[in-house]
Amino acid sequence: MRSHEFMSILIGEMDSAGVEKWEYFVELKRAWSNRKELMRAVVVPMLGEWTFWRSDNHVFPLCDSPVMMGRDSVMAVLSPRLLLEIKLDPNPRRDESLWRVKDEVPADTYAEFRRRSIRNTHKEIIFHDRAAPAEWQASDQCKDRVAALADPRRRQVCLWEGAERVKYGLNGFGRLPNG
Repeated sequence: MRSHEFMSILIGEMDSAGVEKWEYFVELKRAWSNRKELMRAVVVPMLGEWTFWRSDNHVFPLCDSPVMMGRDSVMAVLSPRLLLEIKLDPNPRRDESLWRVKDEVPADTYAEFRRRSIRNTHKEIIFHDRAAPAEWQASDQCKDRVAALADPRRRQVCLWEGAERVKYGLNGFGRLPNG
């Protein structure tokens, strides 16, 4: 709820409706104080399959919105050497105290992490050194994202899409009934 895209879109919507910006923060505080609202966002990931991908090297750059939601999983960069992936099970039947720690990130998992990092970036990605971003910048995904963010209309669409992903998570990842 504190992500750049979510706050930008909601503040813009409230401003269009004539609501003062400070009132957004009052509403945010109200939402964070509502256990039922927070439970919708927490229960599905809590019961998911948690994997901590760790590395001896800095391999996980940090994008503007490091909690990256997909339809069936959440990825979160915890440090340049630690990535959390939560697979959202449609029928959770596991002890929520279990998690896995793995030392080698499979190529497909890293590719998904890179895709989500680029998709969740609105301003910059922070790498551990200057040489590291060259491969990412050469990718079609990155070139498309840079072009989208340079165009004011497409930038607004990127913000809206990011805000929709946050709303999806806040509403139970499509796995909880309304109410």
